[in-house]
Amino acid sequence: MNNKHQFRARVRNVNYEYLEDYQITNDYSNIGEALDAILEEHEELKKNHWNLQYISHTVAEIVKERISYELNRVRLGTNNTDRNTQILIELLQGYMQLQNVRHIRQRICIRLSF
Repeated sequence: MNNKHQFRARVRNVNYEYLEDYQITNDYSNIGEALDAILEEHEELKKNHWNLQYISHTVAEIVKERISYELNRVRLGTNNTDRNTQILIELLQGYMQLQNVRHIRQRICIRLSF
């Protein structure tokens, strides 16, 4: 059996009118039942809100981890490309020294004139 507690409360007119409309719309016998139903709905919404916050927080964490992982892969790939480019530049410089190339522009102009 549900225990009920009786108390007196003052509410603004607009809230009282809302309670009366809610009572009539949902076919409750008195305003107390209407207030109980509103409070139950409020509790349910509060639980759902908490669940939505939990879900959104969990999804945000998963997305953050995944993006961080992907960005780390991109960073490592870029570093590897930079390292390989540096090696190619050093090889080209070594080849140019071996061939006694003093100026790249001069050498390119000579090759283009043939």
